[in-house]
Amino acid sequence: MIRAHTAMHVLKGAVAEVLGQRKFTFSSRGVLRFEADRPVSPQEVSRLETSANSKVQEDAEVLEFEMDRGEAEGHFGKGIFDLAPSSSPTGVLRVARIPDWEASCCSSRHLESTGSIGVIKVDGAKYDPAKKEAELTFHIV
Repeated sequence: MIRAHTAMHVLKGAVAEVLGQRKFTFSSRGVLRFEADRPVSPQEVSRLETSANSKVQEDAEVLEFEMDRGEAEGHFGKGIFDLAPSSSPTGVLRVARIPDWEASCCSSRHLESTGSIGVIKVDGAKYDPAKKEAELTFHIV
């Protein structure tokens, strides 16, 4: 479960790199949804997978830390709240960050580095024009 969750963070970074910054709308084990104005092409799926696995091979450190909400927004922008609540009772947020790749407000546990994930295989992409949302399915090999 921790491997798949950390892989989701890597894949979020790959989406931003290949398709541009997006608002992510849903994540669960093996599924990542984000706002999109068109379907993701097969070539883009291939580029997403290549980008994600390059980050895995890099064995980048995965950092977890707590920050004040204002400080977190100042460093990372409001996009860190895509898949998590934007508030906490104490005003302190838990942040997961892969430096120079992806940062999210996230209360789940993560691997210490991307190299421990394994190979990320993007199984496919679907598009819902009514919701203007793309969905990627993936698994770890």
